[in-house]
Amino acid sequence: MRLLLALLFWIRGSLAYKILIYNSKFAHSHSNFLGSVADILVEAGHNVTSLIPVIDIHGKDGTSKSNKIYLDMGEEIQQAHHDSIGEHKMFFYTPYYDPIGTYMGGQAMADMFKAACIETLKNDELIERLREEKYDVMMAESFDMCGIGSYSRSFDVHSTFDRMKNLVGEFLVRSFFGPGRWKLEPLFHEKYADFPGFKELSSNVAYVFANNEPLMDFGGPTMSRVIPIGGLGAKQPKKLDEYWEGVMTTRSKVVIISFGSVAPSSELEDDKKQALLKAMAAFPDITFIWKYEMPEDEFATAAKKNHPNLILSKWTPQNDLLNHPNIAAFISHGGMGTCMEVAQRAVPAIFFPLFGDQPKNAWAMEYNGVGKVISKFELSNADKIITSLREIIENKKYRENAKILSKKLANKPFSSRDLVIKYTEFAAEFGPSKALRPQSCDMSFIEYHNLDIIAIALFVTLITLIIVAHIAIKIVKRVFRKSSTKQKRS
Repeated sequence: MRLLLALLFWIRGSLAYKILIYNSKFAHSHSNFLGSVADILVEAGHNVTSLIPVIDIHGKDGTSKSNKIYLDMGEEIQQAHHDSIGEHKMFFYTPYYDPIGTYMGGQAMADMFKAACIETLKNDELIERLREEKYDVMMAESFDMCGIGSYSRSFDVHSTFDRMKNLVGEFLVRSFFGPGRWKLEPLFHEKYADFPGFKELSSNVAYVFANNEPLMDFGGPTMSRVIPIGGLGAKQPKKLDEYWEGVMTTRSKVVIISFGSVAPSSELEDDKKQALLKAMAAFPDITFIWKYEMPEDEFATAAKKNHPNLILSKWTPQNDLLNHPNIAAFISHGGMGTCMEVAQRAVPAIFFPLFGDQPKNAWAMEYNGVGKVISKFELSNADKIITSLREIIENKKYRENAKILSKKLANKPFSSRDLVIKYTEFAAEFGPSKALRPQSCDMSFIEYHNLDIIAIALFVTLITLIIVAHIAIKIVKRVFRKSSTKQKRS
């Protein structure tokens, strides 16, 4: 028996891969996603190390089971990140399609990641130690090029205007993430003479893990090496403690309001706060739990006094609350993590998307019939909120659609967890597959968009039209000439 156990442990160890995950700690949802990937791979028996540049000193790193190497980014970078949080209230009122704002935001993020990358590259001893480890697989987020470098869209489209908005959106995404590449690439060329460039490195990755779920998205073209693993960070709901159970059972129905961790509700403009309070007053038989970051400020104190059905809390066990049978609806910003929790718990929702991927997530949920989308610019329209909330709660189709979606997610042929493990192990054993690399990676702009073929076709068409026109003119002239000759003779 001991020999058998020893053999099993030896086999397990021999099949374990060494995996390095570059997980910048700057935003909760990002750290949580990569941290979940790390923990799942550890549970599968692999040796996982998380390299964590600490940009947000107050954030969590998302992993509890992997080995951790923390990189201190210094007070200047951390303070810059902390100061930027105060500007997050702009997400409530900036336009969705704002080229200047998007570009400036991309520049600010690029500067932050560039400074963090400089600090990372200074640590020659650490980089050499990591190389000596000879990791089988490395993972990093696609927009954080430092992680990649250190290792040697679409809505439901119906009209021309929709496609034009998508084209503008594509430009905005590129202008937001582009500066990160432009500013970081010279750092690597300076340090490593043979650095191939981010475009070349990115085009040769083995797989791309995408934090999206096809069952709650729009169908669209994709590539074989893009593996959707949405819902990976979702936790199993836990039993509520006595306080929260009491809150959930005070009335027969409960609505949760939360705009996530990036855009604090306390930063909302007063007219928007008052509109939400007016909506709550219209449903006195419903308990409203509002994630409000400053529950003791002047507004909060007055709101709690005048609205007995309102609970303000700095933090909520959101996933656990959504699992309670008394939940009637959720008012949310449409973050991917929140959308997954809403879908898994079969809760209909109203979405006020603020920025980034949130508009797409929200519209996809409405497209699947489990929620309604309201523009953030109508957050001050109390009547609109009341009408939408009443429809979500009273129209049974939203709850039924949510239940169907929840059942689909629970019975998928392959779980996100299995996909992460299997594709990571496959990549560790075989590396990037040439067959999965699209040839478009090597095409120029002209080739990719067939501009040369279109130009030839237009040229041939133009020449043909000129020839046809020339012949037609000759024929017309000949006809007129004959006609005039006959008239003269007559």
